[in-house]
Amino acid sequence: MIIAIFSGDIPSSAFIERLIHDLSNKDFQIYLFGKRKKKVNYNNNVKQIFFRQNRVIIVLALISELIKYLLGPFSVQKLKQLHCFARKEGNWAFYYQLLLVINNKPDVFHLQWIKEGHKWLILKDFNVKVAASFRGSHINYSPVADLALADKYRQTFPLYDGFHAVSQRIAQRAQEYNAPIENIKVIYTSVLNSEVTSPAISASDTKFRILSVGRSHWIKGYQYALESIADIVSDYKFVEYCIVGADPRDEELIYNVSNLGLQDFVKLIDTVPHHEMNNYYRSAKLLLLPSLDEGIANVVLEAMSQGLPVVCTDCGGMGEVIVNGENGFLVPIRDSKAITSAFRYFIEMEDKDRLWIAEQGRKTVLQKFSVERQIEEFKQFYTSFLK
Repeated sequence: MIIAIFSGDIPSSAFIERLIHDLSNKDFQIYLFGKRKKKVNYNNNVKQIFFRQNRVIIVLALISELIKYLLGPFSVQKLKQLHCFARKEGNWAFYYQLLLVINNKPDVFHLQWIKEGHKWLILKDFNVKVAASFRGSHINYSPVADLALADKYRQTFPLYDGFHAVSQRIAQRAQEYNAPIENIKVIYTSVLNSEVTSPAISASDTKFRILSVGRSHWIKGYQYALESIADIVSDYKFVEYCIVGADPRDEELIYNVSNLGLQDFVKLIDTVPHHEMNNYYRSAKLLLLPSLDEGIANVVLEAMSQGLPVVCTDCGGMGEVIVNGENGFLVPIRDSKAITSAFRYFIEMEDKDRLWIAEQGRKTVLQKFSVERQIEEFKQFYTSFLK
């Protein structure tokens, strides 16, 4: 089974790279299509096919792909159809990209981001199944802010062969835009078993470090996190709040930190390579996810796998991961007082109770978010519409 994965860039985001890694280690041949950002070494089951960027090279590549097409199984009439479609899109580079995919003959073309998915549906006319993933922003709030995009979704969602949703909540959102429920399969993101470690109390005794991970964006809810930190440090001066992935030059964050008088309690750390994140998980006492919306946040799964207890807002699919008071703490969105209460409760817990919460989180990851489970479910997903 040849699965083409398209996310735009090679390599892509951490969770898409994890998907590629997991699928290619099993029964799948993976073709990666996209622009090359940097060199990546995958295993032998992964073939990288780069979209050229230079205009002259694109013209030469287009001629080459046209010749390959004419030597292949599809008719000249279909080529004319493709030609008209490319003219309508007004993008000859996209014409070349379509031909490149068609000539490589994948069984499934799996889009990782849904916004531009409608352009690729023409692949269905060339015996390629088209699937797409619902992950987070593109289904949660982009169509709310862009009504033209919402209309495009409603028109095109019934045309896809299948959808992968990272949570039940996102699957429900997609149905609001005419995605047929029978075509949606919820497959949770995986965490490698080798990354799941036994909980341990952080070695940092002088600081109670609270960690958040995520880009500088209003959807991440940092405003409410900082208000909560301002409350908690009034009683617990040993608390330190660290945001990894936040732009240290972000005016809104810098202003809020200064306005709340938190310069001595908050650290803004720019993007950190994914392989270095374990150091941050292991040096913290608690992870905070203050987001207003998510699919299922990978950072929460990674933290739980590392034995780091979690406080997170009840946004998106997070209620499908966290059972409040059992394997973490779930609080309402936009409620800094509720976050503060969770902090106080956790700070005053005994170490053995913190370890118990952490252990339940680790067990949740092992039972519900294993690689083996994810691979089997993707296998069922692809074969269901290939049949």
